[in-house]
Amino acid sequence: MNVRMINYEMPDEEMPVKVVYANYEVAFLSAIYVMYLFLLSDLERDGKTECYEELKKQATFVFPKTNFGHDSYVQGRIKTLALNDLCGNDFDVLTYADMLFWIERYNKEMIYNKLQMKYD
Repeated sequence: MNVRMINYEMPDEEMPVKVVYANYEVAFLSAIYVMYLFLLSDLERDGKTECYEELKKQATFVFPKTNFGHDSYVQGRIKTLALNDLCGNDFDVLTYADMLFWIERYNKEMIYNKLQMKYD
């Protein structure tokens, strides 16, 4: 979070909210994409061809739905990154490692369940 990929200079009152979140979106989505590629690699290495093909066809991770009126799961994570950073809280590696673990686990389960239903 110390590296800002997107730099901007404008008065706060003119700053579109989306611009404020830009660096946090890059950070979150970069981590997700790297994790996605690692999972593809792991599935290929482990010979889990059907799971590999299903994840590749999916072309991204899927995220749990949130309750009506709330931010999407992804937007909530991005806002959490932003809020912690803007409030001066240190980046919590353990919390985000745990979050990434559960995203990966959620996607594995979705794929395994989808493939299992195919054979039922």
